[in-house]
Amino acid sequence: MSEIETSGGSGKSSVKKDCGTVKVSEEVVARIAMKAISGFDGVKPAVPGFITGFRLGRKTISGVRVNVSYEEENPEIIVDAYVLVRYGLRLPDVCWDLQESVKQQLEKAVGYAIKAVNVYVCGIDFSRVDKPADDRSAELASGAAQE
Repeated sequence: MSEIETSGGSGKSSVKKDCGTVKVSEEVVARIAMKAISGFDGVKPAVPGFITGFRLGRKTISGVRVNVSYEEENPEIIVDAYVLVRYGLRLPDVCWDLQESVKQQLEKAVGYAIKAVNVYVCGIDFSRVDKPADDRSAELASGAAQE
């Protein structure tokens, strides 16, 4: 049987087994969450300079902030993800899918309960917007060129 130990406000959680203690820092959890967000189609982490303007208090790594709670027997993790979403996507659907993806990947990698994945859409990414080809304007332009 394993026993859970926590270490004060150090930002590290630990699991004590018969042969020792395993500690996972908040920074490691944040990097795993960032990797999950980066691999999600249509979403990218918000620019770190944009996030620091909010003065969030805790360290934010590439648009991800993590809080590990030590109140229970098992550590609980809360992830705040600050993202940009590609223009044209339905925001609620993208955010729900992103929440599930980050939660699953963190639980698989770290093994702790994920209490919440909060997604904050900080902006819309217009960089990959394809302009629709307007056939009528193309026909008019080619017709004018023929005359």
